[in-house]
Amino acid sequence: MNPMRSDFAALPLSLLRPISKGVLVAMMTLGASCVDSTEPKAVTEEVVSQKILPGQIVFHEHKESGFAIFVASSEGVRLRRLSPPHSLDINPAVSRDGKRIAYSSVPPTGDWDLYVMNADGSNRVRLTDTRGSDDQPTWSPDGKRIAFASGRNDVSNEIYVINSDGTALTKLTGPTGNGGSSGSPEWSSDGTRIVFDRDAGGENKGIFSMSSDGSNVTQITSGHWDNHPTWSPDGKRIAFVRQMPIEGAQLFVMNTDGSEMKQLTFGIHDVSNPAWSPDGRSIAFGFVSASKMCIDTDDAVVVPFACGHDISRLNLDGIIDPLWTLSSAENAAWHR
Repeated sequence: MNPMRSDFAALPLSLLRPISKGVLVAMMTLGASCVDSTEPKAVTEEVVSQKILPGQIVFHEHKESGFAIFVASSEGVRLRRLSPPHSLDINPAVSRDGKRIAYSSVPPTGDWDLYVMNADGSNRVRLTDTRGSDDQPTWSPDGKRIAFASGRNDVSNEIYVINSDGTALTKLTGPTGNGGSSGSPEWSSDGTRIVFDRDAGGENKGIFSMSSDGSNVTQITSGHWDNHPTWSPDGKRIAFVRQMPIEGAQLFVMNTDGSEMKQLTFGIHDVSNPAWSPDGRSIAFGFVSASKMCIDTDDAVVVPFACGHDISRLNLDGIIDPLWTLSSAENAAWHR
């Protein structure tokens, strides 16, 4: 196969595709005029006139010129764009007070780094500057810290925490000894635990949780490639994605101890990044759709394939809402 795709085929940790240097250079060139290239610096506290309100959804969209972050209403209606033109902004996370957004972006030179901005898109500040990808940010409930996944210095992906002003970087997880990696962190609502995924082969892969300082690691699922865990608003359940042998990635929900596990989606193409509604009654999730078609070539034979990314939602009985869809959208953060 010699893929000729009309979209960027490579992103950091969360999109699981390796990035070629040529593609990265092209992407960085696109963003050179608009992405902050300053050194990491402290975030200045400002009065933010516009907040992300409870129930609103922040997400990123893959556009021909790059990746941009948007805000939508709880009904799935787009409200405004936060990223500047030709940006490369992905995987937004909203602070508990709705005033700031953490995200990953590519500066003109370098790799994916961690940034924060105000809820209106202003005051874009770079927090990290290192070789390797810093991605998948999540805010502590008090808004003082951000946990994220990083493959910094080109070693295995691990989970770090940093103050929201870019200081006090701390590594929370360590090498598993089997070339494994950890990612997709999310803080519990009381700030005491962080849930994450790990893949270290055999039974040492699945969904884990740990204390916010990296201690007291508990394995919740095992023997499957489970990823993208997220706590329910009441802290009693975890939604996550499991890679199934035949069906591919599907959405599951379980109690926080791994009991009463239930599969919610069946046969949907490449489910990803679940996000609970504020009332805990529904879950938004990403999937690959035919809303956009790309082309592969194999021995000069044109082979179209679905490459669109949309977001839908379902209730806890697995019933999908047929009237609710965010088209051309990925990685929803449903603000509670």
